[in-house]
Amino acid sequence: MAKIILIFIIFFLFPRTQLAWAEGDNIVELFLLGELKDQGFSSVVLSAISKPKLQHSPKGRMRSNCHRTISRCLVEVIQEESIIYYWFSVSAKARAFVPKYTLNGGARVEPKMFESKLVNIFVCDSVASLEQIANQRLVRKVSKNKALCLEDLEPAPVFVKGEEAVLIYNNGGFDIFVSVIVMDDVFIGNYAHVRIPGSGKSLRARLEKDKQFYMGNYK
Repeated sequence: MAKIILIFIIFFLFPRTQLAWAEGDNIVELFLLGELKDQGFSSVVLSAISKPKLQHSPKGRMRSNCHRTISRCLVEVIQEESIIYYWFSVSAKARAFVPKYTLNGGARVEPKMFESKLVNIFVCDSVASLEQIANQRLVRKVSKNKALCLEDLEPAPVFVKGEEAVLIYNNGGFDIFVSVIVMDDVFIGNYAHVRIPGSGKSLRARLEKDKQFYMGNYK
């Protein structure tokens, strides 16, 4: 009688499937945590999104594939005749610079637009520093309180289409200064089309280090 009672307690309090679940999840989670630690992440929190119902621990070669922009990682357990898939939500918090308000793609960025906060940096391949913000613009929309990533930035042109600038024209005797509208995004040392307000004709001029356009007898 005592033996039957003991079997009853073991069966209902310690079902084998639950023990196997815990053991299996632990193996996969430890593997992913180790992968992320090798990549330099600390304080990682994993939350299982989807995982298979197994009767035993997963055995096989494991590999991970992470999608940073959505903070998700897939772990594949590769077995002889099948592949078992585990999806995890990943958070790796650290201090990073975040926008004080949502910034649209194409916007020039300045340090005063950002503040330091403890946020999930797993969304970044590389986190941007304040020094790396200078003379940059956004390639995509960055939401408020999202970590600013290096891949969110690209060099900003000195002038963008529609902005006003100064054109200096030399006819061989003296300089003529004219206000113009820039018709192309342009960097220092490059040529762009400019237009004198009220005129439909465009001129091709070179932007120099003093952030002015030059035409005529200039080398």
